[in-house]
Amino acid sequence: MTRRILIVDDDLAMRQMLEVLFRDEGWSADVAESVDTAVSLLRTGEYGAVLSDVCMGSRSGLELVGELRRLRPGTPIVLMTAFGGVDSEIEAIRAGAFGYLSKPFEPEAVLLALESAFEARATGS
Repeated sequence: MTRRILIVDDDLAMRQMLEVLFRDEGWSADVAESVDTAVSLLRTGEYGAVLSDVCMGSRSGLELVGELRRLRPGTPIVLMTAFGGVDSEIEAIRAGAFGYLSKPFEPEAVLLALESAFEARATGS
């Protein structure tokens, strides 16, 4: 099964690094530089999971969680941030995020988080 991921981050280098990482794993990856672009992609495409930065331009990854719940309620989202702490992690999970990663992270950590998201979606949990 092909795993399709939407990467949302306003940092070009991070988007490119993640896109290469996922493609090396045999996964399909689309990228968006903003919440608005991500919402447009979510309206027309189906993704197994979404990986999004929290802090971006005019709209945050937390806002994307709400949009995702409205547009694609079964799609898990993992949030990542360089400015997080326990409070922001709790806020993300309460908003409906499946998982949360602190930057910088090891590639294995993001792969494991997304594997868990794919598995949760497949089992409906």
